[in-house]
Amino acid sequence: MVRISMWHRRFRLCLGRSVMLVAMIAGTAAVARAGIDGIDAGHWIGAIEQQQSSTALVLDLGVEGKWRASLPDLALYDLPLAQQGHIREIGLRATFHGQTVDAFLHRDGFQLVGVAVSGGQKATVRLRRAGATEPLRYREESLTIAGGPKPIPATLFLPIAAAPHPAVIMVHGSHGPSRADLRGPAILFARSGIAALIYDKRDLGSDQSLPHRYGFLDLADDAVRAVNALATRTDIDRRHIGIWGISEGGWIAPAIAARSPLVRFVIAVSPPAVSYAVVVDVTTRRGLARHGFSADEIAEAIAALHRVNDFVRHGGDRAALDAFLRSAGKRPWGQVPGIPLPRHAPTPQEVSREVRWRELDVDPATWWRSVRVPLFAVWGAADDHPVVESMTAIRMAMAAAGNRDATLIVYPHADHELLVRGGAGASWPRLAPGFIDAMTRWAQDRAGLAK
Repeated sequence: MVRISMWHRRFRLCLGRSVMLVAMIAGTAAVARAGIDGIDAGHWIGAIEQQQSSTALVLDLGVEGKWRASLPDLALYDLPLAQQGHIREIGLRATFHGQTVDAFLHRDGFQLVGVAVSGGQKATVRLRRAGATEPLRYREESLTIAGGPKPIPATLFLPIAAAPHPAVIMVHGSHGPSRADLRGPAILFARSGIAALIYDKRDLGSDQSLPHRYGFLDLADDAVRAVNALATRTDIDRRHIGIWGISEGGWIAPAIAARSPLVRFVIAVSPPAVSYAVVVDVTTRRGLARHGFSADEIAEAIAALHRVNDFVRHGGDRAALDAFLRSAGKRPWGQVPGIPLPRHAPTPQEVSREVRWRELDVDPATWWRSVRVPLFAVWGAADDHPVVESMTAIRMAMAAAGNRDATLIVYPHADHELLVRGGAGASWPRLAPGFIDAMTRWAQDRAGLAK
């Protein structure tokens, strides 16, 4: 069983979860060798169909227990499958945005067919064999990034091509400290000819319910260490090393580029380019509106947030703020899951360590004005974050920096993770049409790869 994260959005303080869709896929059957009267090894293509929508599914079943699944509509490739049991049946379990799907497939003539069940609803799964198992287009290497407070465990995906390779360092969003959360986009780049490095994020282990006690420049320094580590390798082209960051990773991407002359291009997915205070203000307004609160109720909630921010900036009567927050927490808007209103006045220790308070008024436009390398920045028009404000700030910063190689795109109907979600009867989100092709082609061009 493997846990892969896909670009996944939730209304909460922590500004989106970088990684993409959470998926768990476990195979409950093994193929010992091709040609047995069970399920043949090979490349199987098809779809999971539910109501009026579907998502593509690809299985590569090897002859020595090497099974992989891919979800092309979501740019998730080569998810390894664990195996056990009988050769005549495959069992799959996947969770998409909190929706668990169980599927069981069997051989029916020249097809693999079966049913998927989720939330009492059934979906049909059909696949057909389309040739031999496709080989991997990359290899993995485990390594450790030295220096800093402590060594950082990392994984490097290297294309199956002649070295040296251009490379990209993948920077986490505000969630997912494990490098496995960035495996999906890293493989996407490796399949495109660009080496990709993922590493464990500085955080409080795997408990995401705890406050994030780091600063933006702490994270930027970790990424710079990763850049430096790659630049020493003979199989990496140090002239073409870039940064890819999503959400918070895009927030600090310009700080990384400003701190390292080795960074030659930047890709930022849903990057906030305004302060933490502005982001929390905008996302709270939109989140409460989505929950059906009135303009007056939203204004009341925003005033409460501003009162806490003013206390963090200037101090004040802690006992009075504590009493106010106890009362505010009983208001209907104060009980919405994920509302970023603290239950007590932030302590001096919290203000000095927690990223929300520590970076409350940091303006990333200052870093963007130092970025003179090629930039590819994208947002979704349906994002709750301040898209227009961020895009405007970056455009002005690029003009101030004299950077004429800046591609800024907003994709219609896409959310914070660039996913487009359908209406009634459409169960499967898809990445914004054209996004993956545009990003990979841009990266290949700026990384010096032949067209």
